[in-house]
Amino acid sequence: MNQALNMEIGKRLRKQRENLQMTREQLCELIDVSPQYLSQVERGVKGLSIEKLLVVCDGLGLSTEYVLRGVDALTDISPVVAVLATLDEAHIPLVENILKSFFQGIVVEREKR
Repeated sequence: MNQALNMEIGKRLRKQRENLQMTREQLCELIDVSPQYLSQVERGVKGLSIEKLLVVCDGLGLSTEYVLRGVDALTDISPVVAVLATLDEAHIPLVENILKSFFQGIVVEREKR
């Protein structure tokens, strides 16, 4: 991997580790690497093997998609856009109304809590 990608991956991993209030040492124990190696990964100096990437993602509760691309499959709406792009123009207002009703229902449900 190139260094720019390694740096982005390292930033995402460090951010999640810190969000979890996990020390570098705690993560190292969990994924079986040295603190020096993890420090190098978080700074983008070294990259991860695929096997170690999977272990780190599991340990931090991250998807590989997010770590590698910065996009979480749960927030990536491109599949929805692709489906909408196949609709006839006449159906788009109908889908828009359905989505508005759906999201209004979510807001009402949240307000009940």
